[in-house]
Amino acid sequence: GKILLGCFAYILTFILGHIAAPRITEYYPNLVFIHISDAVAFAIKEKKLKKIGFLGTKFAMKLDSCVVKRLLEHNLDIVLPRNEDIDRLHQIIIVELINNIFTTESKQFYISAMQRLYDEQQVEGIILGCTEIPQLVHQNEVPHLPLFDSTQLHVQLAVDYQLGRCDIERFLPVITTKKA
Repeated sequence: GKILLGCFAYILTFILGHIAAPRITEYYPNLVFIHISDAVAFAIKEKKLKKIGFLGTKFAMKLDSCVVKRLLEHNLDIVLPRNEDIDRLHQIIIVELINNIFTTESKQFYISAMQRLYDEQQVEGIILGCTEIPQLVHQNEVPHLPLFDSTQLHVQLAVDYQLGRCDIERFLPVITTKKA
């Protein structure tokens, strides 16, 4: 295939946009797609963690979402919030955070949801799977629970790759296939 405007890699900067990646890759097979889940999984594995909570919109907080499925391909144990928490977490994002509304009540709800994942499911860290969540909750507010800012990790991997500071193959999940 043709390389677009001299480009040799691309990222999709929002999680749900990753749904389109297979189609783009089909049209531009020579472009390297830098998947947000690969960047996050690599950071988690570097800390030698395995059981991780995932927070984001309700569309991303599903075991069959393209992002969670890719994390599972990295042999991570992804834990989602309680069903009763998912709607509230989603509403905070789409009603408040995307409109630059950051309230103490919403911050406390997010911290409480993280704490429940820690207490009830024994997660070892939390993926902040939406651009706005790291603006609401900071690492020093949950010091016992490593937070993984998916946007920051994704952008850092893309920059490192473009500058030749990393081999993208190191970040890909190990997928075994059976030979016929």
